[in-house]
Amino acid sequence: MEYDAALEHLGRCGRFQKITAIAMSLVGIPAGFNMVAMTFLGAMADHRCRLHDSSRAGGYAANVTEGLNASIPWENVGGTWRLSQCNMYMDPLGAEAGENATIAPCEYGWVYDRSQYSSSIVTEFDLVCDKAWLTELAQSIYMSGVCVGAVLFGALSDRYGRRPILLLCLTVQIPLMFAVAFATDYVTFVTLRFIIGATMNGFLYSGIVIGTEVVHTSMRTLFGMSVPFTMVISYIMLGALAYCFRDWRTLQLAMSIPLVFFLSYWWLAPESPRWLLTNRKSEEAKAVIRKAAKQNGVEIPEKIYELIDQAGEQVIQITSHLRTRSQFFVGMLFQALCALICKNTTPTFFT
Repeated sequence: MEYDAALEHLGRCGRFQKITAIAMSLVGIPAGFNMVAMTFLGAMADHRCRLHDSSRAGGYAANVTEGLNASIPWENVGGTWRLSQCNMYMDPLGAEAGENATIAPCEYGWVYDRSQYSSSIVTEFDLVCDKAWLTELAQSIYMSGVCVGAVLFGALSDRYGRRPILLLCLTVQIPLMFAVAFATDYVTFVTLRFIIGATMNGFLYSGIVIGTEVVHTSMRTLFGMSVPFTMVISYIMLGALAYCFRDWRTLQLAMSIPLVFFLSYWWLAPESPRWLLTNRKSEEAKAVIRKAAKQNGVEIPEKIYELIDQAGEQVIQITSHLRTRSQFFVGMLFQALCALICKNTTPTFFT
């Protein structure tokens, strides 16, 4: 209520609110990048078995010669005949001579069609055939991190403040985003993505809450709509980046670079005055309001600051009262528990 009174003097859409709202709406860009990144990082490419060095077949784009026919069986997929992507003949010479040859899984790895994507985690970590499910698992692990981040950083932001958690998640997130581009194996890749998912959601939610609690109530709907809008922009940007960079490591680096600009949030992101007032930090709340008044070019009456001080004292009294009541009820519960234990155990000593 006290901050609402201050807003009446700050103005419903002053410079401070505009800067904060725009900055906090931009948190949707890195969130959007990471949410759909696996579409390109884990892009599937056509493939077939890599043949033994003594085989007469060439690369993936080699003509379907008699030697290739003798090395890889054909399969009918959706009414279309194509070379098998996961099987090969164990005895190509026997198959070429018309004998029945044993079909087995690819023994020497795979050859990939690189006409559309020069590389992805699928082609680099061979996530095909019996390992194809690992691509979907990677996205599931990322979303698990998102869920963990929602619970963990949501609670931490209520306890320690919106701004510290916003900056913590940003600080952890930036080096990890760059580190993903240098992951050398699948486990490292999904582990980093899990942590990024958690910190990304903490960054997103903290930014949304700061923006919602700073702007006037009449502007909250508009601010809430701006965050999904910036996420849509990030989808378009990611598509353009993926068109330009066909290598997954280069694409990951391209997604990471914009995060560096968010380091400006050390100066742009204020703490939520509402959170400060709720948590008995009246002086810090008044400092944020004074900064906002200076940016907006207005003066806040001293009466507003007095109301803030009085509200802080009331919160302290209420908290102290609740703590006293909780201690009383815990004590009563302990006494009742002791009485129950004595009632159930005393007869055993006299029988």
